[in-house]
Amino acid sequence: MLNKKMLLSILIIGTVAVVAGAGTWAQFTAIATSDDNTFTAGQMSISTSTTFAQENIYPSQSFLTSPAITIANDEASPDAIRQIALNLTAIDGDTDKPISTYINVDNVTITPADGEAVTVEVNDLLTDLSNPSIIIVPVTLPIGTDASVVFGCTFLEDAPDSCQGASNNVDITFVGSQFQEPVE
Repeated sequence: MLNKKMLLSILIIGTVAVVAGAGTWAQFTAIATSDDNTFTAGQMSISTSTTFAQENIYPSQSFLTSPAITIANDEASPDAIRQIALNLTAIDGDTDKPISTYINVDNVTITPADGEAVTVEVNDLLTDLSNPSIIIVPVTLPIGTDASVVFGCTFLEDAPDSCQGASNNVDITFVGSQFQEPVE
């Protein structure tokens, strides 16, 4: 019992001492405010400067589109474009002779001017890619640089005679994506 009273007395005295001591410790403080801070999103711009015209193709021929389409990363802040998404839309010039159903897109290769080529296998008919399909190419395109884009294609061997002389236009939409690489 005596130990409990003594322990309780020590606790009470200690608590009073801490409270009294805290009240006597004074410190100076100062506050500063930083006003008018701004967050501004960077700008990104991608452009193309060439087109291709593949002529005189014949059934069972494999070919690379020529000339290569040039895409450019005009500006991106603060980092490079990290991937390019492509969307192909076939527009048949001769609706009674649609050759887009006989052109297979085997692959797409993007080669940055100062980097290594990146090839993505596609293996899909041009008409199937128009529904819409998106081809993702994980390629780095630094600010102010450009890259060449080439499609590997095959004009299928079962193309009928009605395809002779027919033409097909293809619109290609390029979308550049900019994102930070994961921090390890």
